[in-house]
Amino acid sequence: MKNKKPEQKQNLPEKVKKASQHPNPPAAPATGEEEATDASEDISIAFLDTEEATMWRSFCDAAYDAIDAGKERAELPLDFLKLIRGELATDPLLFDELRQAWNRLAEERGEPERKLKAVTK
Repeated sequence: MKNKKPEQKQNLPEKVKKASQHPNPPAAPATGEEEATDASEDISIAFLDTEEATMWRSFCDAAYDAIDAGKERAELPLDFLKLIRGELATDPLLFDELRQAWNRLAEERGEPERKLKAVTK
Protein backbone atom coordinates (compact mmCIF):
# COMPACT_ATOMS: atom_id res chain seq x y z
CA MET A 1 0.00 0.00 0.00
CA LYS A 2 1.40 3.40 -0.96
CA ASN A 3 1.82 5.98 1.75
CA LYS A 4 -0.25 9.12 1.37
CA LYS A 5 2.09 12.01 0.67
CA PRO A 6 1.55 15.10 2.82
CA GLU A 7 1.01 18.54 1.35
CA GLN A 8 4.19 20.48 0.65
CA LYS A 9 4.43 23.05 3.46
CA GLN A 10 8.05 24.09 3.25
CA ASN A 11 9.73 26.18 0.60
CA LEU A 12 12.52 23.73 -0.19
CA PRO A 13 14.83 23.58 -3.17
CA GLU A 14 13.74 21.10 -5.84
CA LYS A 15 16.48 18.64 -4.96
CA VAL A 16 15.05 17.91 -1.49
CA LYS A 17 11.37 17.77 -2.39
CA LYS A 18 11.49 14.00 -3.03
CA ALA A 19 12.54 13.24 0.54
CA SER A 20 10.17 15.82 2.00
CA GLN A 21 7.10 14.43 0.21
CA HIS A 22 7.02 11.21 2.25
CA PRO A 23 5.07 10.76 5.48
CA ASN A 24 7.12 11.74 8.51
CA PRO A 25 10.08 13.12 6.57
CA PRO A 26 13.14 14.16 8.50
CA ALA A 27 12.85 17.80 9.46
CA ALA A 28 14.45 20.24 7.07
CA PRO A 29 15.72 23.58 8.30
CA ALA A 30 12.63 25.52 9.37
CA THR A 31 11.97 28.91 7.87
CA GLY A 32 8.76 29.55 9.81
CA GLU A 33 5.47 30.81 8.44
CA GLU A 34 6.78 34.31 7.83
CA GLU A 35 8.79 35.30 4.79
CA ALA A 36 12.37 34.12 5.20
CA THR A 37 15.06 36.70 4.87
CA ASP A 38 17.61 36.49 2.08
CA ALA A 39 20.27 35.52 4.63
CA SER A 40 18.26 32.61 6.06
CA GLU A 41 17.37 31.40 2.57
CA ASP A 42 21.03 31.55 1.62
CA ILE A 43 22.12 29.48 4.62
CA SER A 44 19.31 26.95 4.10
CA ILE A 45 20.32 26.45 0.48
CA ALA A 46 24.00 26.32 1.41
CA PHE A 47 23.26 23.79 4.16
CA LEU A 48 21.33 21.57 1.77
CA ASP A 49 24.34 21.62 -0.56
CA THR A 50 26.70 20.26 2.11
CA GLU A 51 28.08 16.75 1.92
CA GLU A 52 26.22 15.84 5.11
CA ALA A 53 22.83 16.99 3.81
CA THR A 54 23.46 15.15 0.54
CA MET A 55 24.13 11.96 2.52
CA TRP A 56 20.91 12.53 4.50
CA ARG A 57 18.86 12.99 1.30
CA SER A 58 20.32 9.84 -0.30
CA PHE A 59 19.57 7.85 2.85
CA CYS A 60 15.98 9.17 3.06
CA ASP A 61 15.29 8.62 -0.63
CA ALA A 62 16.49 5.00 -0.49
CA ALA A 63 14.49 4.30 2.67
CA TYR A 64 11.30 5.85 1.31
CA ASP A 65 11.67 4.08 -2.04
CA ALA A 66 11.85 0.72 -0.21
CA ILE A 67 8.83 1.60 1.96
CA ASP A 68 6.81 2.73 -1.05
CA ALA A 69 7.72 -0.49 -2.87
CA GLY A 70 6.41 -2.53 0.08
CA LYS A 71 9.78 -4.09 0.84
CA GLU A 72 10.55 -5.62 4.24
CA ARG A 73 14.23 -4.61 4.00
CA ALA A 74 16.07 -1.78 2.32
CA GLU A 75 19.51 -1.33 0.86
CA LEU A 76 20.62 2.01 2.24
CA PRO A 77 23.70 4.11 1.65
CA LEU A 78 25.68 3.90 4.88
CA ASP A 79 27.48 7.25 4.70
CA PHE A 80 24.75 9.01 6.68
CA LEU A 81 24.47 6.21 9.26
CA LYS A 82 28.23 6.31 9.77
CA LEU A 83 27.95 10.05 10.37
CA ILE A 84 25.23 9.75 13.05
CA ARG A 85 26.24 6.36 14.43
CA GLY A 86 27.23 7.68 17.85
CA GLU A 87 23.99 9.58 18.39
CA LEU A 88 21.84 6.84 16.91
CA ALA A 89 23.37 4.16 19.14
CA THR A 90 23.43 6.15 22.37
CA ASP A 91 20.32 8.33 22.28
CA PRO A 92 17.19 6.50 21.11
CA LEU A 93 15.11 9.30 22.62
CA LEU A 94 16.02 11.47 19.63
CA PHE A 95 13.01 9.88 17.93
CA ASP A 96 9.45 11.05 18.63
CA GLU A 97 8.04 7.52 18.56
CA LEU A 98 10.52 6.33 21.19
CA ARG A 99 9.88 9.41 23.38
CA GLN A 100 6.17 8.56 23.15
CA ALA A 101 6.91 5.00 24.31
CA TRP A 102 8.97 6.41 27.22
CA ASN A 103 6.12 8.75 28.18
CA ARG A 104 3.55 5.96 27.96
CA LEU A 105 5.70 3.82 30.26
CA ALA A 106 6.17 6.70 32.72
CA GLU A 107 2.39 7.18 32.82
CA GLU A 108 1.73 3.44 33.27
CA ARG A 109 4.24 3.31 36.14
CA GLY A 110 2.65 6.29 37.89
CA GLU A 111 5.69 8.52 37.27
CA PRO A 112 4.28 11.33 35.11
CA GLU A 113 7.04 13.67 36.30
CA ARG A 114 9.51 11.56 34.28
CA LYS A 115 7.70 12.21 31.00
CA LEU A 116 9.76 13.94 28.31
CA LYS A 117 8.74 17.07 26.50
CA ALA A 118 8.16 16.93 22.78
CA VAL A 119 10.88 18.25 20.55
CA THR A 120 9.62 21.14 18.49
CA LYS A 121 10.18 20.87 14.78
